[in-house]
Amino acid sequence: MFALILLFAFQLEAKIIHQYFQKIESNGSHIGYAILQEEHLADKNQMVVTSFVKTNQLGGNIIEGIKAYSDVSQLAPISYQYTLMVGDKNKIIDAVVRKGSLFTTTTENGTKKTTQTKIDENSFFSTFLVPRMLRKGLAVDKNFKFSAIAEEDASVSEGRAQILELTKINGQEAYKLVNDYKNNRFYSYISPEGKVLKTENPITKINTITVDSKKNAVGSIAYPEVVLKTLFGKVP
Repeated sequence: MFALILLFAFQLEAKIIHQYFQKIESNGSHIGYAILQEEHLADKNQMVVTSFVKTNQLGGNIIEGIKAYSDVSQLAPISYQYTLMVGDKNKIIDAVVRKGSLFTTTTENGTKKTTQTKIDENSFFSTFLVPRMLRKGLAVDKNFKFSAIAEEDASVSEGRAQILELTKINGQEAYKLVNDYKNNRFYSYISPEGKVLKTENPITKINTITVDSKKNAVGSIAYPEVVLKTLFGKVP
């Protein structure tokens, strides 16, 4: 936990575009929650996507935090920090993009390694998929082929997202997408404003649903306010 606090200790003033809670379920059981936030740092000309996931014992007792930075104009990748804690095991990735390469320092259970990976000029951090799609315009039958950097392992994979239909989730208009990425297929429901209202994974049977309050997302699961304040700048 202390490592997560240190990693996200520096915050900047930002304009919040989206911030919302999601409830995570597995086969209908509540196993965790997620907090998602998208910000604009006007003084740095950057966009920031921050996410936090916490699961209970049924969900593996996982804590995961991501803070990814891209430029405003093209949403090109700049840097990101990733932390995963499962029990007494931890993994921290500190990554930065320079001159067409992704440089990473990964510390896993006390062992540190560095890597350099050449990336395509159109590659981006996977957390920015929806903002990039939104800029290109959402429409039924539209396909988005992409090359994205997965924050959890700093790997680069080709992917595709296709908009299947316009539907509704809890009374809200939403585009249903099928996402194929890293040998995995899942479905997302995105509002016209770029808010992820729901995800469904037919393989893992793990789904998320955006809810209207922290209480509905968190339930009785621990809510580490110190970590959250450090990651988001204030307790969501």
